[in-house]
Amino acid sequence: MEQRTDTNGSVKVNGEALKADRKQAGHTQQSLVVACGSVSLATLRRAEQGHRVRCASLIRIASILGHEVDRYVRADLLNQKTEFAITVEGNWFGLYIEADRGVRPYIVVDETTFHQTGDSVAGGSVNIDPPDHRQEQFEDCRVVHNTVVGLHHIDAWKAPFGIGSFVVKSTRNDDWLEGFSSWYDPDTDRIETSRYILVRKDSSTSERYVAEARKILEQDIFLYELRKLVETGYGVEDAIRMLSASLSGHN
Repeated sequence: MEQRTDTNGSVKVNGEALKADRKQAGHTQQSLVVACGSVSLATLRRAEQGHRVRCASLIRIASILGHEVDRYVRADLLNQKTEFAITVEGNWFGLYIEADRGVRPYIVVDETTFHQTGDSVAGGSVNIDPPDHRQEQFEDCRVVHNTVVGLHHIDAWKAPFGIGSFVVKSTRNDDWLEGFSSWYDPDTDRIETSRYILVRKDSSTSERYVAEARKILEQDIFLYELRKLVETGYGVEDAIRMLSASLSGHN
């Protein structure tokens, strides 16, 4: 059969057929993921639920099950082109940096839920570390190829405080979103920016990825503080010495 799928894009899956073939082949979801090697459990679950997944992942699954990939592509969508190649539906851990007045920058961890319909995304988040239960809403978000862009705001804050935007790119089999978030911060009375990393919560690698994201953001804290000192008039070398001495004093 001629293969009509674009390996760089994504397709909506015939989840019922995929699940039936997986069981017929004697595989559990976990054993099929192991056999595939490069496909995550979250991706397989999304595929069996009939959601959109990367063509490359579906091709790998089909190969292990001994079928052509077109068997699992929704026939009514074979000839439709799409501008989005990822599905962010589900629960995530979001990590970024904040800096309150008079306090050293710190890492925030939240639980984020995305709902995706086509290329449109909405959702919300609640802080879990520090556990202040601050809630944010995501709106006017869109998936373009393998990137998510959109707006967010904090429920309890009056505009323009807490209003911001973000852009993140998907990697690591759609289990890692990384980019930047910007917002108006009332504590610093300016637009603040932080690296923004989201880790899919139900991924088998989520614990390791969250630890890795923390290490990345810890390095960013040093750069953030360095930039603040330079903005206030310190030379780069003097600023580095000041920060190094401060960090040594905390060890």
